Amino acid sequence: MIIAVPTGVKVFNWLFTMYGGRVRFAVPVLWTHRLHGDVRPRRPDRRAAGRAPVDWQVHNSLFLVAHFHHVIIPGVVFGVLAGYTYWFPKAFGFTLDERWGRRAFWCWFIGFHVAFMPLYVVGLMGMTRRMQHYDVLCWQPWLLVAAVGAVVILAGIVCQDRAARRVDPRP
Repeated sequence: MIIAVPTGVKVFNWLFTMYGGRVRFAVPVLWTHRLHGDVRPRRPDRRAAGRAPVDWQVHNSLFLVAHFHHVIIPGVVFGVLAGYTYWFPKAFGFTLDERWGRRAFWCWFIGFHVAFMPLYVVGLMGMTRRMQHYDVLCWQPWLLVAAVGAVVILAGIVCQDRAARRVDPRP
C-alpha cells in the first residue's frame, strides 16, 4: 500500500495532465507514453514474483534480473530521457534533433524488450545470476538474443548522443 497508492496517484496525475490538451507525439511524449505503458500495475511477472512458491522457484535467478530491469528502465530511464528531451530546449535555448531522438527512442524501446524478455525464459529454466560459465547449451540462443538486444540499446545511446550533437536552431 505504501508503494501502490502513491504510484496510482502519480500515474493518474500524469494522465490527467495530458487530458484535454493537444497531444503532439514529439520525442518526450513517446518516452512518457512508453513509461506509462511499461510501468503498469497488472504485469504478470509482478503477480508471479509476489507468490511464495514462485518466489522460491525464481529466487536468485535471471527471472528476477529481468523483472528488476522491466521495472527500473521504464520507470527511471524512460522518465529521465523524457524529461531530458523536454527540458533541454527550455534550459539551453535550442532543441535536440527530432529525427535522432525518435531513432534513440525506438532503439531503446525495442532493444529493452529484446534484451530482457529472454532472461525471463532462462530464469525459469534455472539459470542463476552471477554465473562465470554455464554448461546448459539450450540457454545459449536465449542469451544471444539478449546480447543482440543490448547492442540495440547501445545504438539507442549513440542515437541519443547524436540528437544532442545535431541540434535544431529553432526553439
